[in-house]
Amino acid sequence: MYYIEITLFLIGVVLLVVGYRTRNRNMMLSAAIILFMSAAVDSLAGGFLEGFQQSRAGHQASLPS
Repeated sequence: MYYIEITLFLIGVVLLVVGYRTRNRNMMLSAAIILFMSAAVDSLAGGFLEGFQQSRAGHQASLPS
């Protein structure tokens, strides 16, 4: 999971620098979104997996044996 965070962070920084130098606002916006996702991907994936596991446990408990 840390590899994804580091990769997104590096991509965001590169896009931010290139967008700033070329004065490309769309590239800087993309960099800001990617940097936000690099910080939020860990809790996003953890919450998704936790909800998915609880959903499966709830369905298995309701099945007749």
